Formats: sequence, C-alpha cells, structure tokens
Amino acid sequence: MIKIIDSMRYNGEHVPFNSAFFYVLSLSFPKERISFYAQKRHLLAVRDKLDSNEIKLEYFEFKEIRGVSNKKGTASIFWSYLFCLVQDIFQLLLTKSHDIVFFTSTNPISLPFVKLLNKILRRKVFIVLHGELEYLNDENDKLHGSIKKYIRIWYRLVFWRFLNDKTKYIVLGGSIFNNLKQIHPNLTRDSFIILDHPYFYPGIKNVPIVDKKRTVVYGTVGYAACIKGSDKIFTLAKLLEDKILNQDIELTIVGQTSACLTEFKNNLVNTFDSSSFIPSDVYNKAVEDLDYVLFFYPDDLYRFIASGAFFDAIAFEKPIISLRNCYFEYYFDLLGDIGYLCDNLDEMVQIINNFDVERYRKQRRNIRNAKETLSITQIAENLSSQIIV
Repeated sequence: MIKIIDSMRYNGEHVPFNSAFFYVLSLSFPKERISFYAQKRHLLAVRDKLDSNEIKLEYFEFKEIRGVSNKKGTASIFWSYLFCLVQDIFQLLLTKSHDIVFFTSTNPISLPFVKLLNKILRRKVFIVLHGELEYLNDENDKLHGSIKKYIRIWYRLVFWRFLNDKTKYIVLGGSIFNNLKQIHPNLTRDSFIILDHPYFYPGIKNVPIVDKKRTVVYGTVGYAACIKGSDKIFTLAKLLEDKILNQDIELTIVGQTSACLTEFKNNLVNTFDSSSFIPSDVYNKAVEDLDYVLFFYPDDLYRFIASGAFFDAIAFEKPIISLRNCYFEYYFDLLGDIGYLCDNLDEMVQIINNFDVERYRKQRRNIRNAKETLSITQIAENLSSQIIV
C-alpha cells in the first residue's frame, strides 16, 4: 500500500501540489492501493481538485486525521507543529513492513522524530521538501521573530541527520539539489529523489496572438509581497509611465497583495484589492489575459523554494520576464527560449520597449512543448526510475 501523510495542511494550501502528486503516485504504482491521510478540509479540497481533473477516485482512500489551525499567529504555528508531530509518529507506527510512505509535508519539529523512528521501523519513507528548505538560509533569520528564528535554527540542526537507505528526501527541482550541494559539497544522490513540481495543466483556449496594435499586458501572478521582490513592479511602472499612460502596455498584479506593498502602490499598476486569496476562476481568467508574466524574486530567497507561480506561467503558456536567479536559469536551460532573464530593471524596460512579436510567438510554442517535458506522466516515469521497491 502507498500511504500519503500530510498532517500540516489545514485548508486549501498545497492542494495543487498534493492533488497532482497524488496522481503521480497512482501512475508510478498502478497496482498499489493509495491512502491519503490529512485534515478534513484539506482532504475534501484535494478530492475536489482530482475530481475536477477527471481523475478516477475509486482506487483511492481518503482518511481524515485531526489537526490544529496554524493561522492564528506564531504561537498557533508552534502548537500546530506539536500536534502534527504526534499525528506523524502515530501514522508511521500504524504502517506495515511492505508499505511505502510519503510525507508530502513535514514541519521542523516532526522531521527528526520521523527519521529517527524509521531507523527502527525500516519502512520505505520519502519526505517531500517545500518552502521550509529556505530555513537552511541563515541570512534570512533576521527577517523573523524569535520563535520562528529558533525553529529555523532547529531545522538546520536536524535536516542532515538520520537519513539512510530507507528514508529519503524528495526535492522539487534540480536547481534546489544543486544549491543544497553548495552547502554540503560532498552531498550525493543516495538520500535524494529529484522531481519537477507536478502540476495539472488546464486546457488553453485559442488566445489571439498579441501584436503591436493592442495593449500588451505584463503582470506578476500569485501572492505578492516585499520578500518576493513584488514592490519592484511599482518601480518598473514609473520607468514605463509614458507607455502605460499611452495604453501601449499595462502592468498588473494577479493575486493577493501583502500589506507591506501599501507604501509602494501607485496608479500605474492594477491590483486586486483583496485581503484573502482570489477565487480560482477569477485568478485563472486574469492570468489568461496576461501576455508576459513578471518575476522579481531575489536569488537569496529562491535558492531552495520551488515556485508555484512559475508553473502557473507554464500552465497558461505565458512567456516570462524575470530578474536573473538560479531557479529560473535552471528551467531556461532545460526548456529553451521561454522568455527573458534580466540582470536589472533597466534590462526589463529595454525588453518591454522593444517588444518582439515573432520571438513572443516562438516563446509560446516552446512553453507548449515544455508542458510535455514537465507533464505528470513524465514526472511519474522519473519517480519510478528513482525508486526501487
């Protein structure tokens, strides 16, 4: 049996990943029954996502486990971690010797105890690593309060310990593994599985090819915050003010905006005035209306984090204009000409001012091909080749 455990996710967060990864496992292990253990709201959201993508559910089991919301401040995060620790240990103890176990999330407190227990149980355990890998970057400790800072330090102490031939990590992208090797140069693939981030790609309508006769729309997608460099879109807008006022171009933020951006806002950038996540149908329509997706991620933050917004751009076949960082360099090398990597905002301005219609069409064709390279079927084959049952 394949047992998937995610005790942390309380509601809709990580639903795109968990549902797609669920399907990856069903393709990688077609003869195995798959059971998913999660909190009720998250469980239902994953079921709905699978159902909306016409994935047959009769071979899957959905098992509810209890949890604590981590959305009520820093203290609630700590108590949620402790509660999840108990659930993770309990669920691992219930496994049988032939079970294969995937933790699609683990919190820093739970992580070492899961690995220690499995040194005794000797199950095949695979732990998916997400944004918590950023805790390995001690330069960003100063951005957090005391409790989160201590959690980050704890994570760095326990991350490398207690791995063995039965307990392995799954990292979502080759660039992330390469950056881990920069911390530990002697790191080998023995304890790691490398996969691209799985994603259900929606069907794309026949969108009219952009030309110079209409307004070209550029925008960021996903949650916008200063820590992600999102404030730079307002600086970019000032550099492009004449073209915006002439309606040659339009700049927009598609997604929820953090309060930290308030001081940077101006009337040159369209935003969604929303204090909560935008409904998926509204979000999808807004992304469809973009011509290029902009990214301003700082390299020191996205060394260890897979970008869901990047895969939104791929899903909707939108070429990318990004400040250069190792994550995007990896995928540009892998997928070819899917946009532009820039060293600064001035280079972005130059590209936008010299819009190339033919290259835009070529970039869209390359992204359509990239969706096959990054398809769930390909990821499932990759996973099967790296796991010896």
